[in-house]
Amino acid sequence: MTLILTGAILVLATIFLVSCQSPNRSKERVAAFQTALSQAPSATLVAGSPEEKAALSRIKSFLADLSPENVRAQTKAVYAENAYFNDTLKTFQGVEAIETYLLHTANTVSSIAVEFDDVARSGQDYYLRWRMDFQAPKLSKGGVIRTIGITQVRFDREGKVVMHQDFWDSSAGLFEHLPVSNQMINAVRKRL
Repeated sequence: MTLILTGAILVLATIFLVSCQSPNRSKERVAAFQTALSQAPSATLVAGSPEEKAALSRIKSFLADLSPENVRAQTKAVYAENAYFNDTLKTFQGVEAIETYLLHTANTVSSIAVEFDDVARSGQDYYLRWRMDFQAPKLSKGGVIRTIGITQVRFDREGKVVMHQDFWDSSAGLFEHLPVSNQMINAVRKRL
């Protein structure tokens, strides 16, 4: 009986969520990324130059310490005025919006640590492969969540980020740690 009731609740919750879902916006997100990529100015920093090393050091240091204090102190030194930012969850244009979002994120987690495993360059873009451990009181009972990803960045002439695009599995890194969505994600995965 309990199994039937649980199943019925899950079916009703799924129907409710599907009926409330917004239209598929994947084409819009991809188009926004491609537009940002085509419009982002490029400095094409000289490989191995002090400017390239400083720009990479600045972004890595910033992302490794997303504490509220560091976000307030460094966002405008790391990101250009009209920078594009997408972390797979949200998209922003402009350093003020990026700072506001990162401050909200920093204030939501109880700890966050990012370690970089590799940096690769392709043309004018850099790809930073990373591991992130974070804790948030409302996720996974406050336990450590570990995820991996890659951040694509492009710098301007001052070595500031003009384009930031994260590539990571937000379902594994975030949504599967929410009690209700975890059950729905697992149900969908079983059907695939």
